[in-house]
Order: sequence, then C-alpha cells, then structure tokens
Amino acid sequence: MVPFPICYSTTVDSRSTSDFNLQLGVNGSRLIQLGMIVSLVFSLMFIVLTQAIADGPSTIEGKVINGTNSQGNVEGLNVRIRYLSGDANIVELESETSSSGEFIFPNLSGNEILFYTLETTYLDVPYRVEIDPRELTGLPELVVYEVMGSSENLSVLDHSVVITGFDRINQELYVLEAVKVENVDNRTFFIPTNTANPMNFLRFSLPNGASGLEVESSTGGGHVIQIDLGFALTIPVPPGEHEILFTYSAPYENEVWEYRPAMIRGADNYRLMIKKGTGHFAEDSFVDKGEVNVGSELYELFQQHNLDAGERLDITISDLPDLKFTDHVLKLLSSRQIFLGIIPGIATLAFLVLLYAGIYRRRSFSR
Repeated sequence: MVPFPICYSTTVDSRSTSDFNLQLGVNGSRLIQLGMIVSLVFSLMFIVLTQAIADGPSTIEGKVINGTNSQGNVEGLNVRIRYLSGDANIVELESETSSSGEFIFPNLSGNEILFYTLETTYLDVPYRVEIDPRELTGLPELVVYEVMGSSENLSVLDHSVVITGFDRINQELYVLEAVKVENVDNRTFFIPTNTANPMNFLRFSLPNGASGLEVESSTGGGHVIQIDLGFALTIPVPPGEHEILFTYSAPYENEVWEYRPAMIRGADNYRLMIKKGTGHFAEDSFVDKGEVNVGSELYELFQQHNLDAGERLDITISDLPDLKFTDHVLKLLSSRQIFLGIIPGIATLAFLVLLYAGIYRRRSFSR
C-alpha cells in the first residue's frame, strides 16, 4: 500500500515564540491524536477503494488482425479467453469478432487479472497469444494468416543432434534433436490431414530401429505420422521462426552407431553434440569445435554449415560402451526367454530328477 502524502500548513501570527511553544505544549497530545485518526481514516479509505477496484468487474478488449491481408475478413470469429479467477479456478469465456475484428469481454469479475491467453481458429488453423497486461501499450492483438499448401518457403536455420546418454545393458543411445524452422512467407503453411500425402508434410529422418519417439512443437497442435525412415508432422507453421524438439532411443551394435540422416530441407547450421565419455566421432566434413558445457554436463561439439536440401550425412560414433560379462548375465536373467524357456526347462529337469530318485528309493526298499 502506498500511503497518501500528508501536507502540513503552519500559520505564524503576531504572538511571541514563547506563547507559540506554550500553546503547542498544551494542545500537542490532542493534535497528535487527531493526526492519527485522520491518517487511519485515509488508510481505511484507500484499502476499501483498492479492494473494490481489484474485486470489481473489469473489461478486456482486443482485436483480431489478418497478418497476410489487412483487408481480409475476420468477422464472426470465436475468440476464447482463459484466465485464473480469484478463487484459483480457470475461467474460459468466448466472444465473437465484429466486422473490424474487434472483440470484448465485459464485466469480468474476480481479482485483478494479471495474465491471460487469447485463442481463435482461422481457416482450420488454431492461433494463440499469451498476454501480460502490465506489458501492454495498447489493445491486445491476435494475428491470423491466410493458408498455403506449399512448403517451398520453409527452411531449416539450425538442426542439432545431441547424444545425451546411453544404456549399456540394452545397447541404446538416448538422442535429442532440436530443429529451428523458419517460414519466410506471410501465410501459414498448413495441409489438412485427411486430404494430403504424408510426404507433403514437414518431415524428419530417424535412425534404423529408433523407438520411444516423443515430439514437441512451439506451434502446437498437429499429429505425428510414421513414414519410411522417419516421421512427418501435420502441424501448421505460421510466418516466423519455430522450434521442434524430438527425442528417441537408437540401438547400436558392436560399439558402433551409424546414422545417415537425410537433410530434407537442408540446414544453415548442423550440430552434433556427444556427451563426454560416450563414444568417439571423427568425420572430415565436420568441424571439431571442442568441448562445451551444457548445464553441468560436458559435451563434444561438431558442426557443419550450408547443407543442401536432400543431402545425406554420414555419422559414425565408435568406441561406445560394450556389454560386460555381468551385463550379459543380468540381461539373460531379465529377458523373457528365461521365463518362457530356461526356467520351465530347469523345473522340468528337477522334477524328473526327483521322480527318478523316488523310483530308485522304492526299488531299494523292495529288495
């Protein structure tokens, strides 16, 4: 709470200084009490007014803008707002845009709204913006775009492949790939899933035997479609730069991992990062950039520039962790085969031995 400034006004009359001091001494306690009462009244008024402002109804206005064509029709779009109410519940409301793309959410009750999101769908493409009212300099805007079905204006700015660890028992590498895609057009790249060939989507390579694929995209929405030696994404790609992350496990054999990714759209920069102590990589086409710290881990960094669309890379990592004798034993004990074959076989053999021992003992007693 910011206190109100208190201004004092003193009027000096023709009385002597001693008379003034005497008067102050007599009435000082009453003045102090009066000042405390006035200050308390103002403080209570301020608290009540502040609470009324915070808890009272508020209005949020905004506008949907066509980023491809400023004259494009954005009338009749449903705009959704989501925010956290004073009782910690998520409130979701809808409003329809006017002929000029404006929308309004009146009489929003609850505590002061410090953060909210706005969402709409235009030409089957969802759009979302996060709003912090404290950073606004005008009305919040939600930008939508026209749609294009060609991916020729999509390019890869950066593509990083990071070997984050390994599983020696199962002979697998843990891999993370981060791709920065740029759409230089003023339209959103989007192809309806039910009308398109998967080869027209945004595609990425995967190594043979990859498993456990998980994909995240900064654009949101979409699905993952498995294709030969890779996968395709049905996500929309609006104008600008966007991040795509995916992780998976890749098998290796005889201490070697071989991967020949196809750079479907090329790449301005391509990086290979290997966690220190995982394996050895040496390829003339890559530049060894030395060691880098990522968090608390140390990685070896290798890099290439200006890869052409359709170009294939040769990645071979050797000296990977091999199975030890104890690993073979643990792998055998944990395998399904030992429960389906070896253990029943041992149990059957033990039963036969006991049966034979019983028969032999009977014969001994009968003699």
